Amino acid sequence: MNDQLTTSALKPRLEDSQFDDEKFKITFWCGKYESYLFQTAPSATYERYGRALSKFISHFPQKRFTYNFLRADFEDYKQARLREGPV
Repeated sequence: MNDQLTTSALKPRLEDSQFDDEKFKITFWCGKYESYLFQTAPSATYERYGRALSKFISHFPQKRFTYNFLRADFEDYKQARLREGPV
């Protein structure tokens, strides 16, 4: 049997090396979420949420990883959007 597919309490699970840094990138998680929306949400919701995510990510060009985001970043973004007014 293939050791990669078998889990055991005695042996550590083999990590897939392709996800070393990828699983922490914000674009990776946004892609997963957009994929989920594409499969489950109405097309208008998918498009609206996709635009909102793109706008959010572009507001923080220096942040590439999920652990770079702090609660204050979300609050700052929310305040900036409120100052812009309705779109």
